[in-house]
Amino acid sequence: MRLSYIFLTASSATTFFVTCSTFFLIVKANNDGFTVDLIHRDSPKSPLYNPLLTHSERVKNAFQRSLNRASQFASTTSITPNGGEYLMKISYGTPPIETLAIVDIGSDLTWTMCLPCTTCVRNNSSLFDPKNSSTFEHIPCTSKPCHEFSYSFCSLTNTTTCEYEVIYGDLSSISGDLATETITLEGSSLGVKMSFPNFIFGCGHGKEGDFTEEGSGIVGLGIKKESLISQLNSSFHGKFSYCFGPSNDVSKPGKIRFGDNPIFLQGGVVSTPLFLGDSYYLKLAVYSDIPNVSIHFRGADLKLNPENIFQRTSTSSVYLGFVPSDSSAMFGNLAQANFWVEYDLENQIVSFHRANCTS
Repeated sequence: MRLSYIFLTASSATTFFVTCSTFFLIVKANNDGFTVDLIHRDSPKSPLYNPLLTHSERVKNAFQRSLNRASQFASTTSITPNGGEYLMKISYGTPPIETLAIVDIGSDLTWTMCLPCTTCVRNNSSLFDPKNSSTFEHIPCTSKPCHEFSYSFCSLTNTTTCEYEVIYGDLSSISGDLATETITLEGSSLGVKMSFPNFIFGCGHGKEGDFTEEGSGIVGLGIKKESLISQLNSSFHGKFSYCFGPSNDVSKPGKIRFGDNPIFLQGGVVSTPLFLGDSYYLKLAVYSDIPNVSIHFRGADLKLNPENIFQRTSTSSVYLGFVPSDSSAMFGNLAQANFWVEYDLENQIVSFHRANCTS
């Protein structure tokens, strides 16, 4: 029996990687959970959608993003800023300004581009302007978060306001001020919104490298104190789950649910321990041979359907969604298609439930 570890990360939508990356009357957070739409980057609903690309070209691009993601996990940094496959909308401020962000369980700090942006090509009204919000507050250098959060610091030229800088695997970087603000999420049910005051986020004023301004931020769902799921722990008790459909149908939104998910009270759920490091890990015991493929985690056998194994590029060709690895593997969103995947951080468990994620 071969033992190894699988990274649970937000990588691209192809290979043997585990990944997850929308619209928001305001309601009080409760233990029943709250569901938000996820938009695939290649969906016509996404501003990243390129109508000139063929399906085969989109598949190749997704495959390359997965390879890039794998190589970055061999280094010291997490993701590329545009490497995620799924997007959600998150609103900042009072009144709320809606922005687009990549959902990433491999990142911790949630950030958005703000005005003024010294390096943005288009310094326009689509970016969040903190001067127009009545609830925006800078975090001072003397504050606890400034000393405890990753990427935050006080510079020699600015000893009053806490700053941050995130450097990604392709050496792209984002920098700005650490601040608190009211964020608003829009539920999948029309008109239902939830607002959370005093949320700590990065207000980016400068960037270098490969950033698309249509995707103007990151929603970090990692395990550190600064992540969204950690900051909202009192509302959602450290639980979130997601479900997205097969990669050959990206027009329909996936779902991400914060808090309890009743689907995991039904039968057919398998669970395995979650090992918390800088990223999410599962222990892999062995995987069986094609054509009958199962992933055997500790205490959980996950049977994969053909849609979890192969990616069709045309009517006459498919490719195998596995790549070799000499060390740790990553379990990506091709393998997770049509599963509800729940992360219970308080009990350190990951659970899987087979579902139709496009219904």
